[in-house]
Amino acid sequence: METLSLLALISASQGFVLALMLFTQPFGHRMANQILAVFIGIHALRLSAYYIIFGGKLDDYPHVVLTLNLHNAQGPLLFFYIKALTQPAFRWRKVDFLHFIPVLVISIYAVSHALFSEDLVRTSAWWQGSPDEQLNTTITSFFVASALYFLAYVIVAAQRLKRHQHVIVGNFSNIEGKDLNWLWVIIGLKIIASIAAFVTQFLRFFTDIDIGPRQAYALLFTTVMIYILAFMGMRQKLIFTRTSNVDVEQRQDDLAEEDLADAPAPHITAFIDDSLSADELPDSGGGNGGGGKYEKSGLKPERREALWQQLQRLMDDDKPHLNADIKLADMAQMLDLPPNYLSQVINRRGEQNFFDFINHYRIVEAERLMREQPRESLLNIALDSGFNSQQAFSSRYKKMRRRTPSEFRRLKE
Repeated sequence: METLSLLALISASQGFVLALMLFTQPFGHRMANQILAVFIGIHALRLSAYYIIFGGKLDDYPHVVLTLNLHNAQGPLLFFYIKALTQPAFRWRKVDFLHFIPVLVISIYAVSHALFSEDLVRTSAWWQGSPDEQLNTTITSFFVASALYFLAYVIVAAQRLKRHQHVIVGNFSNIEGKDLNWLWVIIGLKIIASIAAFVTQFLRFFTDIDIGPRQAYALLFTTVMIYILAFMGMRQKLIFTRTSNVDVEQRQDDLAEEDLADAPAPHITAFIDDSLSADELPDSGGGNGGGGKYEKSGLKPERREALWQQLQRLMDDDKPHLNADIKLADMAQMLDLPPNYLSQVINRRGEQNFFDFINHYRIVEAERLMREQPRESLLNIALDSGFNSQQAFSSRYKKMRRRTPSEFRRLKE
């Protein structure tokens, strides 16, 4: 137990340091980093409680178990962290703090019982392994309620991440560092941890199976989680950034002269500012033609076909796909269109999203270069074709061609 106590102390100390670094980090998305810092800080506080528990000092500091109730804030914090990353214009509103009312109520309830009853003594004894059937039932019920509360936020956070995936493939030609796939790993790990905690408690309360110290598993998991979150959080860059200052009202007047003035206002706004939230940017349309997404659009089929031909000329003459950072908004500006119209043309006429549309041209270009320059490195081929890395090129090529670039070269030898 002394070894676990020492590990908990070291991990808690490092957790607080990492949280402080994230909270004060001057680059990246500061709001998201600050939310993540609080999330990690709660994990570190939990580890501090384990240091007291494993060190046999709980009788001297019984109130430390009250800090364990703060783990209920992890669900809302995870959701708002993802929201801040996918909606860089995110700012705290008063209504947002309603999400933390259950955490506040539970904390007040726990503190009041600790101060005015013998519950704290019994709870401390339970954490040190003393049997208590009544507490077993109460804490098991609490664990179930906490797991369901957390799961609700996981579902909402997962929905937001899924929506974010649609948005970035509809607006960016390179999505490395923007897809937030690492957060799916975090969500999966937290779900596994919640299930494991519930199963552990169930086995301990209702069977004779010995599964070891109940806190040891949480200690190891929390330690690993802190390092993953801090490392990935510090690496995460801004996804949406402000890129132009076109006047919206003037742009709408210009569209009116072209008989395009009935374009949806939110998407016209997205034309000038790709720092808007995911919900305000043009969607990918699902990559299958868009379905009913454009039912009420003012873009008629003949106009859509004309824009498609104009887009093809742009791709052949200017080759915008060779720019690794080209975005839907950039190409829309080249064509003097609102992004929503360009997105509709690509989705409905090209039957694909913007990401796939641009990368198709990049792969065609890469194949041309591989035929003409058989001894050129794949890295240079990738960069010359508009990809920002060899890994992105190889991954995209294999997905679209069902073989690797190296296999293509061997076939052409």
